Parts: sequence; C-alpha cells; structure tokens
Amino acid sequence: MSHGSPLVFPSGAGQSQGNALVTPAGVLIPTGAVQLWHLYVLAMLLGLTNSLGRPASRAFVVEMVGREDLPNAVALNSSFSTLARIVGPALGGIIIAESSVTMLFLLNALGFLPMIVGLALIKRNALHAQALQPRSVGERQNTWQSLREGVDYVWKTLAVLLVILVVGLVLLFGTNFNVVLPLFATDVLHVGATGFGFLSAATGVGALLSALWLAWNNQLPTIRRVLIGILVFGVLEVVFAVSHLYLLPLVLIASVGFAEEAFAMQAMTTLQTVAPDHLRGRVMSVQVLFFDGSLPLGYLLMG
Repeated sequence: MSHGSPLVFPSGAGQSQGNALVTPAGVLIPTGAVQLWHLYVLAMLLGLTNSLGRPASRAFVVEMVGREDLPNAVALNSSFSTLARIVGPALGGIIIAESSVTMLFLLNALGFLPMIVGLALIKRNALHAQALQPRSVGERQNTWQSLREGVDYVWKTLAVLLVILVVGLVLLFGTNFNVVLPLFATDVLHVGATGFGFLSAATGVGALLSALWLAWNNQLPTIRRVLIGILVFGVLEVVFAVSHLYLLPLVLIASVGFAEEAFAMQAMTTLQTVAPDHLRGRVMSVQVLFFDGSLPLGYLLMG
C-alpha cells in the first residue's frame, strides 16, 4: 500500500513524508537559513526514519484492535489519511494566504504533539498480547539472524510471497499515473490546471469512499479478492487512458482511486492476518520495501 500504497502505501504511501519534515524545516525557514542541501539531508533522514517507523506502525495496528477487527482498523486508518490528503492542501493554502509559510510549518509541527501524547497514554497491558516465538533458554538472535528469519518466512510462504510480489509489481507499473496526469489533463483532455485539480481530487475522493466501504464491510480479505481488485484496477486504467470526454475520465479516475485503495488495503490486511505474531513486524518491513519502495522507481520509469 496506498500506497500505498500502504500501501502506505499507494494512495497514502507518501502521506507522512511532508509532515515528517516540518519540525526541522520549521526551525530553518523562520531563521532564513534553509538551503537546498538542507532539504536533501532531511529527505535522506526521512527515508531512514520511515524505514523503521512504517513497519512498526503497521504491525502495531493488530496489537491495538486484534485480528477480528483488523480489516476495519486498517480501512479507517486509511480513510483518515486520505481525508487529510484531500483537506490538508486546501487548509495549508488558506494558512499561507492568511499568515505565512512559517506559520504553516509551525502548526504542522505542533500537530505531532497530540499523537505523541496519545502514544504515551497507551496502556501496554490493555493491548492484545503478542505471542513470542518459543526459544531455548539463553538463546538470543542478533539483528541479521532476525532479519533472515523474516525473509525466509516470506520466501517459503507462498501466499505471502504472492501478495508481496504481485502487488509490488502493480504498484511499480500501475499506480504512478499521477505522474502523467497533468499532461493528460492539458494535452489530451485540454482542461488546463483547473481540470487537473478536479482529476486529482476525484482520485482522492474515490480512495476515501473505498476506505470507508472497507471499514463498513469489515470482512477478512482473501487473496482472490486482492487479485480481482487488481484486475478491476487495470481495466479501469485502460479505459481511462482511451477516454477523451472530460466527464467520463473524471468518473473513471475516481473509480481507479477506489480500486487502488481497495486492493492495497486488502493486501496489507492479508499480510498482517497471515503472518505469525512474532514475525509480523519483519513481514511488514518486506511489505514496505516492495510496496512503498516501488513507488519512487515507478515515478522514474513513468517520467
């Protein structure tokens, strides 16, 4: 996922990236000391922290809600993230217009405080217990042994390997349409910047409706449903690509966002449901590598 999807992930694969930069950038911008190399360094540090934070946060969801409510929790989390991506840019524009970019970064940085407080207030004994792998007395794995154990599990478990490889390839080649969406809006549909804005918004609306539908449905996903969702997603993209009437592509791109969110969230839920408790974090690390990691490469290929 996503876009993160996740996907996170496809639709929301980069949803935390801009936010994670606000704290140091909020210090550099008001002082006027910000330079281009600062942003490069912050982006690199962001990638390193995301490689640790994303698998941990995704694996932590099942500890908070349990396996029974996992589909609902994943979908609700995605719906809030998608809603933030729809409302956030508009709200940010208003803040910049009424105040300044500095105020925007400052408010965004302060927005992390409630999240930190909420995490600190979580009662560990109220979480769903995490089953630990039985080991011999005194046996302790180092980092590389632990990592190898997780990769071996993914490689030897056909269902997990199938979901990661198939969804990763789809994200690599299929979910980067937003790179060429501006060209499609101007050179194919001839609707200009305003039309492009509506196309982008339609994608987010479709993803939001999909996340809400998954949360309301709250059904445990299956590999078959994931594959069907991928097939529908591909067909919708093909139809969108050959559509030249503005209203039809507007509906189709919203449907593409709906289908993308659906298969990505179901794939992520499937992996968290199938993986044993003591390996879930490592499985989600591989998922982040293939799902989130495919997006930048896909952007490059599309460009």
